[in-house]
Amino acid sequence: MHLSLQALVLATLSLECALAQPSHRHLHKHRRDLADLLKRGTDVSGVDFGTLPWDAICANNGCAPGGANNGVAKAAGHPAAAPASSAAPIVNEKVATSPKSTTPASPASSSSGSSGSSGSSSSTGSCSDLSSVWTTGDSSRDSAVYMGDGSACPGGCSSASSPKLTKLGGTTTPRNVGQTDGYMGNVGSPYGSNMLPLTDCDTSGNDYSITFTNSDSSPIKVALWNKVGDDNATPGRVLTGATRNAWYMFPLEAGQSAAFAIAPNSQIAFSQACNRNPANGQFDCTWGEADFADAQNSNWSGYDRSSLPNGAGNTGLLTVCADGFDCSSQSEHSFTSFSQKNTGGKTNIPAGPAHIKVTMG
Repeated sequence: MHLSLQALVLATLSLECALAQPSHRHLHKHRRDLADLLKRGTDVSGVDFGTLPWDAICANNGCAPGGANNGVAKAAGHPAAAPASSAAPIVNEKVATSPKSTTPASPASSSSGSSGSSGSSSSTGSCSDLSSVWTTGDSSRDSAVYMGDGSACPGGCSSASSPKLTKLGGTTTPRNVGQTDGYMGNVGSPYGSNMLPLTDCDTSGNDYSITFTNSDSSPIKVALWNKVGDDNATPGRVLTGATRNAWYMFPLEAGQSAAFAIAPNSQIAFSQACNRNPANGQFDCTWGEADFADAQNSNWSGYDRSSLPNGAGNTGLLTVCADGFDCSSQSEHSFTSFSQKNTGGKTNIPAGPAHIKVTMG
């Protein structure tokens, strides 16, 4: 459904309260997705909310709780349909970004951060060759109301719509250097080629990598994306990756692992492929984040787990670790409150190789 500019302005306003929270920083960078709609500070003085086409906007129960335009209706004071007595309310409309300390944590004194560029496979079970990422993409945002911008891949592209990679791609020039909210590192050229699927889970020969392992007894599906969206060339859009389609989406059988090589200065996030929050389009479950050789942070790397985007609160078994450093898990060193400034653990890695390991289940 394509909305007018006025409706998009209302969509932006409907997220202001949610997005005006202390932002979830990864390695001291605010990450907000408001730019996915319109720049903060857009002049709305000429918008007559009373003249909006509410019949069209609220068609097909669009203004009912959970409907695509419920937030738009609420922002303008338009009455939304009353919920059924058994309907569960939307309990979290915050974006999935958390505060991060501006001072890098010291490495654990007991050992070094990573095993170096000779990092090897961390999997003890079977390994996914990730062949499915080239044939099956994420289409969960193709018809999203806020994504009707006429871009080449409505709702966000995915690896399935791009040529198969055999090596890491070119490096993109950082943009908005010096900013905390809008810094854009390396997203690969072509887009997404800063994350390379490895067919054998062997990370040796790569300075930076991330390995996913399914610890559950049932299959899961994993979503992985750049924090900077594939629509970053559009003015006003910066950190929109969470609201676009996941770049890589792949299944993991029980006990199975999968690994990716990551290019320096990449900022990525990941979660299980759960339902999306209708208020902001992001995966409505617990996330993990990783920052590799951040050029604006003296090439330090870091990682965290965050339940802030999870409407169900601090649930979901997702643990992020690096050898010699603290794990960020459900029970410790995790972002569970917007008031947090850091994870409270040693989850930042000094300049040099970084091999991050993620367990989901």
